[in-house]
Amino acid sequence: MKYLYILIIILTGYTITGCKETSILIEVADQADVIYYTVPLSVSGYVGFIDTLVRNENGQFKLTFRLSQPSFVHISYENLDKQIKLLVEPGNNYHLSISSDKSFQIEGANAKGQMLYASLSNPVVVRHDVVRIADPYNDTLSFAETHKKVVSLKEEELAKFKSLLKERQITKSFYRLIEKDRDCYFAALESIHTVYRTIEIIKLDMPADRAVLENLRKIYAQYPPNDNRYVFSSFWYEYAGFFINNYLQFIQQDFQLQKFEDLRMDEVFHTYLLNDTQNYLKGKGLEYFQARYIHSEFLDENDTPEMELLFEQFKKHYPNSQFTRFFDDELFSYK
Repeated sequence: MKYLYILIIILTGYTITGCKETSILIEVADQADVIYYTVPLSVSGYVGFIDTLVRNENGQFKLTFRLSQPSFVHISYENLDKQIKLLVEPGNNYHLSISSDKSFQIEGANAKGQMLYASLSNPVVVRHDVVRIADPYNDTLSFAETHKKVVSLKEEELAKFKSLLKERQITKSFYRLIEKDRDCYFAALESIHTVYRTIEIIKLDMPADRAVLENLRKIYAQYPPNDNRYVFSSFWYEYAGFFINNYLQFIQQDFQLQKFEDLRMDEVFHTYLLNDTQNYLKGKGLEYFQARYIHSEFLDENDTPEMELLFEQFKKHYPNSQFTRFFDDELFSYK
């Protein structure tokens, strides 16, 4: 019993000390009264899971939280044209200054890496970026040429971070996180572009081109969507979603669009897709994907009895989920 008690103390201490205090000090030249930020959880930042900050007595915004794993935090306010995205790591401190002309400066841990990352394409949804490769509806490139272009774009971005790493301006851990994030972004970019190239054929109830499916298979084999090491990336949800909602459907022998139409008519379409996630995702990735899927549908005002039932099932399956609190909003009719 004595040893069991000691073990409990050790394990409890590990859990507590595993979280480190992390802070972001934000100074805004505009007369913004409220700052919005994506809550740093154990998964990627999502613009639906947000909280607010108000100015303190010094006229600043101070965000302090305990963090056990790296996380992206998106920061915005009403008059800011686009979100500012920081990669925060446990125990580090950051200082974000936003000028009246909306330019900004990031100081603190890996500051030069943060500023470089902020200069990259970081869309809210990756599908808005597919034209970086080519127009998917009028693309004459072969899949090999498309892949070569994607690899070139990624290498060009990572080369800049490698230079900062060589100059010791960023840490190895920061570089590895950026590398994983860009792996996820470019895998999503290439796979979504590929899906778009075949979607018109699918709409005609014709089977997807074998070359398309083979190209998708190669992407998903190299960067598995069910690998939870990618979940911290804000691009993972869309990447995993296209994998489950498109690729895994296309490869079915009996796949037809009419099947989806029938599911919608029977009001079990979302149930079918979320049940499918349980066959391919796991752990925190599965919990996060389901929570975000349901939350997104509610934000789109799809508060049907089916979605309400799915949310109730989610709460039963994950009674202590850190995501549930983000549903406590008057937007959701079931309240």
